[in-house]
Amino acid sequence: MIEFLEETTPEYEAFLAGHPRGTLFQSGIWGGVKRSWSWRAIIYRRDGRIEGSMSILLRRIPGTPWKLAYAPRGLVCDAHDCQALQELTEGVRILGRREHVCLLKLDPDVPIDDEFFRDSMSELGYRLLPESWEFDRIQPQHLARIDLRGKDRETVLKDMKQKTRYNIRLAERNGVEVRICGQEALKEFCALMNVTGVRDGFAARPCCYFDGMLRALGDHARLYLAYYEGKPLAGAIAATFGNKTWYLYGASADEYRDKMANYLLQWNMIQWAIDSGCDWYDFRGVSGGQAENKTKGLLRFKSGFGAQIYSLVGEYELLLLPVASVIVKWMIPRLQRCVLMLASLRTKLSFRMQL
Repeated sequence: MIEFLEETTPEYEAFLAGHPRGTLFQSGIWGGVKRSWSWRAIIYRRDGRIEGSMSILLRRIPGTPWKLAYAPRGLVCDAHDCQALQELTEGVRILGRREHVCLLKLDPDVPIDDEFFRDSMSELGYRLLPESWEFDRIQPQHLARIDLRGKDRETVLKDMKQKTRYNIRLAERNGVEVRICGQEALKEFCALMNVTGVRDGFAARPCCYFDGMLRALGDHARLYLAYYEGKPLAGAIAATFGNKTWYLYGASADEYRDKMANYLLQWNMIQWAIDSGCDWYDFRGVSGGQAENKTKGLLRFKSGFGAQIYSLVGEYELLLLPVASVIVKWMIPRLQRCVLMLASLRTKLSFRMQL
């Protein structure tokens, strides 16, 4: 039996928190972060119990009567439960007709080598996009994750590379102090984000986005800042949900990089994951192939903490209105380029105003 939700419920959140593939990004809590999107959820019940779900973010495409749908890290069910996959897909088609959705995108938390799941999705009409080691998908396909199951702080430290342990202790000896901060420290964090965006060539999100994120996530999220002699050197936002913790955003100053503040910052967030009883600490995306040459230091940094690379099946598309989908897929990259140009300009202007 299929049900539709427009607001989250305790039962739905409990199902996600307890499911092996449940994630923060499928929760109604994350829907509160994405305030410019409409949140919906599809539930599949068997014998009265929730056996599968998919939360979907909806957004109208400018200048058209159609909406784009995105299910971040959906579906959530047994990847080999054909009935659940079929029922949830039928739910998507019903929702699509109600909401005038032309295209659904989703990126399930399913291993890349799960051929049964890939075949099942193909039979249901989903199209799998080519594998990507770049950061050109909505969510990264290849992740760095630390397996924390059955481990305490000492064991996790022991699993790290010697250089990483050394840098953590060096930061402590240097007098770096990591603090859990509230909204009052957002200006410092956003200033660091602007510095990082200009240095690494990406458009930083505005401060109001992070303010809304922290308010929406509440106790699920923490803002960490690392200080040296009262000056913020690095900052990060981490979030925990169910049995997982995610490193969502990070930023650092150009000065005092020899103080190794980022290492101590990560160790504090990993300790939060351990103390919260989480099974996984998710560093999020890593790159490979030609892209690895540009971000080799990022991969080395994450693997130094004992993180292993986990490759997921990738990004799927389901065309609900085929003709409209072709038009929209032509429009989206052009709209994204305009948005990124404006965001990049805003980041540079904010950075200059800090000087």
